[in-house]
Amino acid sequence: MSETIQVILADDHAVVRAGIRQFLEQADDIEVVAEADDGEAAKTLIAAHQPDVAVLDIQMPEMDGLEATRHLRVE
Repeated sequence: MSETIQVILADDHAVVRAGIRQFLEQADDIEVVAEADDGEAAKTLIAAHQPDVAVLDIQMPEMDGLEATRHLRVE
């Protein structure tokens, strides 16, 4: 029995997040635990949920995915 892979999605387009969520959740062992619409919100959700994977858009308002990743690596 395998463990569920917990994922956080971050993209400023709700339609894109919905599409990625729908695709990922077709797998029995993947669960999207939270969604964010910018990098700052993604950082907060990642700290709160400690997911196995974070899928971050590289172009988002407030803080893009690359900058959020740099901050998370330091923390």
